[in-house]
Amino acid sequence: MNVSPWPHRLALATLICTLLLVAFGSLVTTFTAGMAVKGWWIVEGQDGAEHFLLFFPGHEWTRDPGTFYEHTHRMIGTVVGVVAILTALSATFAARAGALGRKAVVVCWVALLAIAIQGAIGGFRVLENSPGLAFLHGVLGQLTFAVIGLAVMATSHLWQTSGPGRAERAPVGLAWATSVFALIQIGLGAWYRHGLRNPDVTLAPGSLHMHITGAVVLLGFVIALAIAVTFCARAIEEREPELARRLLGAKKQLHALIGIQIVLGLAALVAKGGDEVTLAESAIALCHVVVGALILARTLSLVFWLERAREGGAAWAGAA
Repeated sequence: MNVSPWPHRLALATLICTLLLVAFGSLVTTFTAGMAVKGWWIVEGQDGAEHFLLFFPGHEWTRDPGTFYEHTHRMIGTVVGVVAILTALSATFAARAGALGRKAVVVCWVALLAIAIQGAIGGFRVLENSPGLAFLHGVLGQLTFAVIGLAVMATSHLWQTSGPGRAERAPVGLAWATSVFALIQIGLGAWYRHGLRNPDVTLAPGSLHMHITGAVVLLGFVIALAIAVTFCARAIEEREPELARRLLGAKKQLHALIGIQIVLGLAALVAKGGDEVTLAESAIALCHVVVGALILARTLSLVFWLERAREGGAAWAGAA
């Protein structure tokens, strides 16, 4: 198959923009700036004047850090939506021209749907001033990032052209379990962070300890998955060397990410101050959230690479 590069390029652009969106979302949470700008598509300035979201005046946008973080988060979200639409359309046209598999088109449209739902939750969070929706928005934002990562994977040349590795014991179930627990761990972290300085959120006793315990459990999942992935890659490296290299590369990336995340978590405990947010605390929290999103995206993509590695993976082949 002569694979069109444009769906993959646009999906990658969507992923990069979404990572920046997650980063600014972290700042919004850290500085409890979720309601810094009232309104959704029609936003209210400090003087009470109403403006369309895209035409919010520059002097209002930069009036204080909270407003800057919140409005920038919304503007990046708008960019993500536009690029995701272009990705889905590009994938559709490429598939009609025979330059992309139909399954990849489905993944791109699912990613666009996830982005739309996530944007709607963010909008209603502001309209309803709902801490619960703020928490849900924070968790689903990282899941949405992972889904966009699947669109990047599905539109890649390697995914479109590689065949099934026919490994008898590909650890797909373990990869699913690791992905699910990574999402649970993200939820525990979001629960703690949203209640850290927000009086409207009830922070349960022991929530930090639950998050720390979850980190230890997730580390165990990652170690077990890494060992299983290594055996799987060795079993298929003669038949599908490129696929085997991709699996081993993903395993190394996951190892590096979980190591970085543990260091960031420990640094976050040390940097946490009192009522005032320090620069170090906000920077470490931002990195901690971003790396958490990367871990979820990496584990979820491993699910489908491992599915490709075992017999039956051809069901996700480009022309399927």
